[in-house]
Amino acid sequence: MLAPHLAVDAMCPRLSKKDVKKMLLELCEACKMHPISKPEVVFGADYNPGVSGFIFIEFSNIAIHTFERDDRTSINIDIFSCKEFSKKDILKYLRHKNITNISAKRHWRNIMVL
Repeated sequence: MLAPHLAVDAMCPRLSKKDVKKMLLELCEACKMHPISKPEVVFGADYNPGVSGFIFIEFSNIAIHTFERDDRTSINIDIFSCKEFSKKDILKYLRHKNITNISAKRHWRNIMVL
């Protein structure tokens, strides 16, 4: 069985914990999958400021990490699933959220089913 994995590196406006929580839930919709947990969101350490969050979805998880610097904020989004989802729909959603300089890499992992 092949499982899709999408890793995104990009630039974004500065995001609050509330913004990241909302984005995690909206990414579930963009993937056409249901959350099976509430989003968990925390601030980064003082020496590595930003916001990180994750949510379990019905077929795996979504994680977001932001990294705040003086002049920019970068974002990493990781979507892993054992169910197919549309990379095109995810990128459309991200552009709608003013996320720019998107580098998205799609990977496929072999999953052994016992």
